Amino acid sequence: GGPPREEDEQIMDAFEFEDGFLPVTDEADLVKKLRDLYTATQSFRMGFEGTVLVSFVVGRDGRISEVKVDPEGSSGYRDLDEAAIKAIRTSVYTPAKNANGQPTACRLQRPVTFRQR
Repeated sequence: GGPPREEDEQIMDAFEFEDGFLPVTDEADLVKKLRDLYTATQSFRMGFEGTVLVSFVVGRDGRISEVKVDPEGSSGYRDLDEAAIKAIRTSVYTPAKNANGQPTACRLQRPVTFRQR
């Protein structure tokens, strides 16, 4: 609603960035979070595996918002989808940088795979 305000940040899509400008997170920390959340699910106990495609926005401050799983990106198991969302939502990212090296908001998509092993 209403006209856009000055302070509304421009959100770029990840494909608009070159390598080195994309937002990054601590992958080891994210993997541990995913593992812990996965082992707590009913799907894990049933031996189910799957991949979830999660889309989200990394703000200028590295905070995560707008975390969602598109229907066609679902693993087929609600608890796995929810675990992926929770792990991404609680991650801390180093924000993307624009051509001037300034932090900028970026929309990302990433697959999250849950495997038993």
